[in-house]
Amino acid sequence: MHRLIKLGCARADMQSIIKCRVVSKEKLFERLSALQAKGHVIQLFDADAVIDELHLNAAYENALRTFDEGTNISRNVAVEMLLFAAFTTQIGEAVKLAGFRDGSGVLFSAGRNGAKLLGKLVVPSGELEPGQNHEAIKRYGMEKVSPEKIDLEILTKMAESRLGP
Repeated sequence: MHRLIKLGCARADMQSIIKCRVVSKEKLFERLSALQAKGHVIQLFDADAVIDELHLNAAYENALRTFDEGTNISRNVAVEMLLFAAFTTQIGEAVKLAGFRDGSGVLFSAGRNGAKLLGKLVVPSGELEPGQNHEAIKRYGMEKVSPEKIDLEILTKMAESRLGP
């Protein structure tokens, strides 16, 4: 059983998470905006900002929950997901921490066809590697957390990011 399902994230099997290389950043952002406007949940993250699959799956689940409960900060699920992935309520800060920059990224799509929807603007470069991304762990100040507790820390930081000061 997938560890995310054990944690209560039921939609884990309906998502696609792939590493990719971006061909044209400007055209890609135009296409992402158009797809999001049509209701597609698709988001591109900085490859060094994604800890593991749970990180993005939990951000997606939390984003959906805010829309269900009417507590969302942003107007679309993909941006709300970025907020949760960056553990913040500030969109500018989320973009700086977890938003795609240049080169390689991690593409999240609710559904299995995210890369196909973007056509030749992204070139898949593999699956997200099992284990944890140490660059991302350092970025979010979790380097003192033991590896077996990182997933719990991810979920805790996401919850705490919405509790406020």
